[in-house]
Amino acid sequence: MRRVGIIFNPGAGKSSFFRAIGKLLYQTFAASNYHLITGPGPFGACYMPKATQVVSLPNVDLPVAFRTIVKAFVDQGVELIIGVGGDGTLNFLATYLLELRADTVLMGVAGGTANVGPLIRFNAARLQEFDPDKLYTRNLCPLEIRLEQKLIGYAFVDVVIGDTFLGTFQGHLETFSASKFLKEGVKQPQLPSQDLGCFVIKKGIQRFEVKHIAQIIASPLYYTQFYKGKAITGALCWAPFLGAAAAVVWTNVPIIAPQISSNFYPEPVNMGMILVRPEEQVEIRGMAHSACIIADGNPLDFLGDKTLTILTSKRGVRVAGPRPLEEDCYPLGL
Repeated sequence: MRRVGIIFNPGAGKSSFFRAIGKLLYQTFAASNYHLITGPGPFGACYMPKATQVVSLPNVDLPVAFRTIVKAFVDQGVELIIGVGGDGTLNFLATYLLELRADTVLMGVAGGTANVGPLIRFNAARLQEFDPDKLYTRNLCPLEIRLEQKLIGYAFVDVVIGDTFLGTFQGHLETFSASKFLKEGVKQPQLPSQDLGCFVIKKGIQRFEVKHIAQIIASPLYYTQFYKGKAITGALCWAPFLGAAAAVVWTNVPIIAPQISSNFYPEPVNMGMILVRPEEQVEIRGMAHSACIIADGNPLDFLGDKTLTILTSKRGVRVAGPRPLEEDCYPLGL
């Protein structure tokens, strides 16, 4: 019997919504005679009480719980792991698959604060019409994030150098102090800084010293043809012609911020950008002690006076979607 593992993020979404997602997933896979394995309590069993099997879990924090459940799924030979949550949740799951060197396919279902990355290709509407036997898979190689040459994580959406990260607070999109979260594990609302000081960015023999920077953002470019001929997107229009694998942007205005909405019209923004080929890497050194490294919304570490290295990973994760990548490269959104 084919096996599928399903895991929910207890810290994301609403219980009523998760119950609806769990019901849809159970109906779809049970009808196709799958062996359904899920996590205990809010990790899955609460929303899929008729699952075939529930993974036992000791009392551990969220990242360790995710790692334990993913390893149990892989050890039991599941073909597909479904994660219900946001970009940060799917980042955790994909990271653990990379650590385990597992070839298991990952399927992301939107259920978090932001659902804009390439790992999340399903929402409630798409679940109502999808066939688990007709999934399209693609191999996505993320950006590797190294601090003083030590691998500290991966980014499928972006790596942000800043002092805040996005999350949900009392039902509203909010920015939280990355420093407070790293030190104490507490989500404390905070507006992003307008000036983190001076940074040195290096690519090969090129060296840029940039001042009065609010954020630095590096993103992989999975589908570069999307930018072809679109000059209004700036230097990204060169990506399909240069074989770029990633872009690094620095700006004097916080870009990852909840105040960016239909009524937000900022003053002129100073922005710099470099494109990175698959074989290249970028090094970043910072001056502000408040600057943190945030991957897909998850704070990883303080930059401090250390050197951050960003490069394209040679290993990837197999990701499931309802359509081929060239037809399904748009973010699902919030």
